Amino acid sequence: MENTNKVEWMFTFEGGGWNSVWAINKDEAINLADEKYGRLKPIKDSFMEVEKNKGVYKNYLSLFW
Repeated sequence: MENTNKVEWMFTFEGGGWNSVWAINKDEAINLADEKYGRLKPIKDSFMEVEKNKGVYKNYLSLFW
């Protein structure tokens, strides 16, 4: 799948944890996350573009190490 017009959006879940989706805009990212992770309840106010928030993204990734 080609992501030429899409950007990566990271977000957190109620109760902890985080993930990301590729979408054209924030509204699409929220809808995709709700569809894919709805049971985990993504926090809509937490969605941010990875490219514009690289420091936060690196901190999230550090949780894996």
